[in-house]
Amino acid sequence: MNDKLKIGLKYCGGCNPTYDRGLMAEKITRELDGKANFVTIIEDDVDMVLSIQGCDVSCADLKPLKDFNVRIVNSIDDAEAFINEIQKTANSDK
Repeated sequence: MNDKLKIGLKYCGGCNPTYDRGLMAEKITRELDGKANFVTIIEDDVDMVLSIQGCDVSCADLKPLKDFNVRIVNSIDDAEAFINEIQKTANSDK
């Protein structure tokens, strides 16, 4: 049985990024290796969607994802908070 979270990734269009979204996604997946599987959002039965947006405007259209548990990362601090949240959740499930 696989107890890892299944997290779908969604990116903004990157029109005005204040940080490298691709590098941040790599950091998040590396830090959560063993705790989460990252997939495209078109896969079935994801536990949540992580929307990696490049700035505070966060203008990516998330309306099609209204039925999902969507988390938004739009800064390095948000990414760190997300990583810590998932690590804490995964550790408490043991």
